[in-house]
Amino acid sequence: SPKSRKYVARAGRQFVYEGLGGFTLDGGKLRVKIGKRFSATAYGGTIPGPSFFTYNQVNRWDRRNAIGGRVNVKATEAFAFNISFLQKNQNDILDSRLMGFDYLCKRERFTHRLRFDYDLYNKRPRYISFSPRYNYSQGHSIRIEYSYRKASFGANSIFSVIKPNPVHQVRTNGTFKIDEALFGLGTISYTKYSDNSNLSLRVGGSLNGHSGGIVYSNGYGGSKIGFFGNLRRSLNDDLKLYANIDMYNIKLETDLEESETLVAAAFGGRYSITKQINARVEVQVRTNPLYDYDTRGYLRLDYSLFKKIIKAEQAGGDAK
Repeated sequence: SPKSRKYVARAGRQFVYEGLGGFTLDGGKLRVKIGKRFSATAYGGTIPGPSFFTYNQVNRWDRRNAIGGRVNVKATEAFAFNISFLQKNQNDILDSRLMGFDYLCKRERFTHRLRFDYDLYNKRPRYISFSPRYNYSQGHSIRIEYSYRKASFGANSIFSVIKPNPVHQVRTNGTFKIDEALFGLGTISYTKYSDNSNLSLRVGGSLNGHSGGIVYSNGYGGSKIGFFGNLRRSLNDDLKLYANIDMYNIKLETDLEESETLVAAAFGGRYSITKQINARVEVQVRTNPLYDYDTRGYLRLDYSLFKKIIKAEQAGGDAK
């Protein structure tokens, strides 16, 4: 697999996710692994768009560029940490410079993570997160997370003159194992803004990969109540079907009498035509105050010249 190789290099348009990443880059990325406990990744290139005609325009180096990297150290079998750096420049002027540190510690049933991002340009913390988790022997688990974030705007952004206020959030996730296939799920979070707050609750369950539940929130940003559902079905090794639906009644302000209904649904499937050719078809339906009935179709065909490339791309995964 790519993770076991000593050297991995990529060039072209790609998404950078390592460390302080989270953006599209037109450039190159190199990963070097030394032994079983040390690896380093470096990347550099231009950042695409936006232009008057398209967001995906390939920029010149002096227009928008980024350089950065991450060092990963597995100190012991139970403790690993990362040190990250990212710098973005625009029009030959420094736009932002960030430094990050995070670690993961595992002790039998107890796991805890910490992440700390520091804005070197504005000289202040940008994001802090601490998340301990405990797994019970019966299969239950509980996780508590505290996060602090303070928005950082690039020096070239028109929003850089704004002095953002910090946002604090406390969130608790619980999983209750009923049997081998059935689980109860719950999340409650409280978010504190400078002069307001929001309380959110999500309760549901999962059965053999299917999931569903109810959602409620109230406070800053209005109120929301509704439900969600996700279904998965494998007809055979080559064909997999899925359906997702979210339906909510919302009020943009809590004191409003009337509410709006939002519905978003997706139905689709993935089919392996051959070992190298895969197809995905999806139909999306949504209704909201702007669109009474909006339907979209999505078709994707993937062809890979090498089987190893398929595995490398699948290793990244995707999440909702």
